[in-house]
Amino acid sequence: NANLYTLNRNTGAATLVGAHGITDLFGLEFDTSTGTLYGTQFVGGSNLYRLSTGTGAATLVGNVGNGIGIGGLAYDSKRGQLVGVEDGSGQLFNVNRSTAALTAIASPGNNNDSGLAYDYDADLFYNYDWSGNFFRIDPSAGYARTRLFTGTGSHDGLAYVGTTVQPPAVPE
Repeated sequence: NANLYTLNRNTGAATLVGAHGITDLFGLEFDTSTGTLYGTQFVGGSNLYRLSTGTGAATLVGNVGNGIGIGGLAYDSKRGQLVGVEDGSGQLFNVNRSTAALTAIASPGNNNDSGLAYDYDADLFYNYDWSGNFFRIDPSAGYARTRLFTGTGSHDGLAYVGTTVQPPAVPE
């Protein structure tokens, strides 16, 4: 319904933040280095947006590329990258947070409409797809992908809540 909500982690209750107005906003990720919430439009635009956590309002950053559907986003705090996964090909991209331009990182394998999350504690990505596959992707091993589970149901989104607090980014 083109709105942004917060969820109470104890009760699951959703509270409306406000309307963003974007059709099929798919990937959501919070960049801890800048305090910015990003989202990707999967169908009807292939765009990257900044979202206000106070009002829900969306600001267009740019188009990620003709015909590329970024279904999941994850902020890799070790490498300072916003990483997107292309649904279908499973290709991973560094998403430029200022222009939305994509730079290919790796092609660990196909997926079917997926969520992406980054585990700071272990320096691993997790990728969950609509076909019920749950993958681990290891950046220290050339982004090698391992299927951990299958047959777990149809899911799109994924988030990782770590056991430690991520350190703030160090300015260069």
